[in-house]
Amino acid sequence: MILVGALSLVMAGVMLVGYSLEQGLLGPGMRLALGLGFGIGMIVLAEWLRWRTTQSPSLTGAVSGAGSLVTAASLLAGHYLLSLASPLVTFVLLALLSLWTLERARHHGPWLAALGMLGGYALPLALPLQAQLGGAASLMLLGHLGVIALACRLLHRKIGLNWLYWGGLCGALLWWMALLPLE
Repeated sequence: MILVGALSLVMAGVMLVGYSLEQGLLGPGMRLALGLGFGIGMIVLAEWLRWRTTQSPSLTGAVSGAGSLVTAASLLAGHYLLSLASPLVTFVLLALLSLWTLERARHHGPWLAALGMLGGYALPLALPLQAQLGGAASLMLLGHLGVIALACRLLHRKIGLNWLYWGGLCGALLWWMALLPLE
């Protein structure tokens, strides 16, 4: 039931941005601010629940994960739909969000670890930087993937989830092979 509630929060945040786009109710900057505020508000709520109450880690993890997803969706909408952020700025913010989500898994449970790892490895698919940055994009992507793999390894040492170690390693290797120049 907790996951259903988290998915409801994610859909509410995405629909908030989508509805304001369709109706033309607010300007582009305000739309992005509302989406980001809703996502960051859920992340802050999860931290507050963790510190101030005795809620289970699965509940706080679901709220924090939903906040991360809404924040990511808002950042992508700000780039693709509203053209408010450059691809590089959006990439850096989404990479930091993935790392933050991985780090919060220490307190909120393995769902956040999976979300952060998958988000970090899906980021190059969401923002194809190759066309805009050329050869430098490959180095930047390899660096990003290395950081995600290292974060997965360090988190594995803290919480001991074997799938996190192997997922981080396999994801980095698959991306490395995909980014190798074809002869």
